Amino acid sequence: MNTLPQYNFEGVGFYASVVPSLELLPVYRFYNTIAGGHFFTISEAERNFVQANLPQYVFEEIGFYSYGADANLGADVYRFYNTIAGGHFFTISPTERDNVINTFPQFIFEGVGFEAGA
Repeated sequence: MNTLPQYNFEGVGFYASVVPSLELLPVYRFYNTIAGGHFFTISEAERNFVQANLPQYVFEEIGFYSYGADANLGADVYRFYNTIAGGHFFTISPTERDNVINTFPQFIFEGVGFEAGA
């Protein structure tokens, strides 16, 4: 934390598993070499598209396991794309989701990416 003073620690964002189970799906992790951040998707089709068409995203395998976007077993994790920075932003907070939608037009709301433990 001392080497990145521009970041403020806000606590745990959400809980996920590093162990697969029948209820959990793999969440694929990519590193965006241009924006310098990580992108996560639970969709195999989206994973395949990114691997085939977006060379700035380095596939880092499965990041963790979580519930599907429509599972109704956890809390929604909302996904945004920042059109200026070229990276993604994730939040579990409906209040933060609404604030970003209403305040920051450069963030495109992409819906629920997956569900996680709150």
